[in-house]
Amino acid sequence: MRKILIIALTVCSSLAAAGTTPAPQHSAQIAQLAAQVMCSPRITDRTTAAQISDGFINQAKALPKLRFDQQAVPAAIGVSFGVVFQPEHALAGVRNLTYRPNQAKPDVYYADIPAKPDRFNGFSFELPEELQIGLWRFESWQGDSLLYRAEFQVVPADSLPQLVAQCQGMS
Repeated sequence: MRKILIIALTVCSSLAAAGTTPAPQHSAQIAQLAAQVMCSPRITDRTTAAQISDGFINQAKALPKLRFDQQAVPAAIGVSFGVVFQPEHALAGVRNLTYRPNQAKPDVYYADIPAKPDRFNGFSFELPEELQIGLWRFESWQGDSLLYRAEFQVVPADSLPQLVAQCQGMS
């Protein structure tokens, strides 16, 4: 309990230092949506994605139980962030965009999304060159309709040391 309280206090002070990030927004086609930071889930599969800078999308069968509803993200290997959501119904041909700081074009991939809880669209820091400080944004579209948009402020790892330590302790 004490560890969670310390993390919560650190998150609040980091958010104040980073400025406010707008709350995530979503359409009526999305039943629930939360902006979350977590320790990276265990990757179970990869899918080729030509319009992604890395060329692939990692997939996990399950998300970690320990997740934090916040939009301040420590730039540290082993940390993941993004949206956890549940669509009202299955969605076909969804265009997912990830806007990174200092990247001219967003990463783009297309997917069909089943109507299941705890769907995740986000990013996991795996390599040092991915640790980009600044504003990140995730959007999903079906045709011309915005399904959701969420922004995250990635901050230096020492701004959220307890969260970083917790994730490094799990690997």
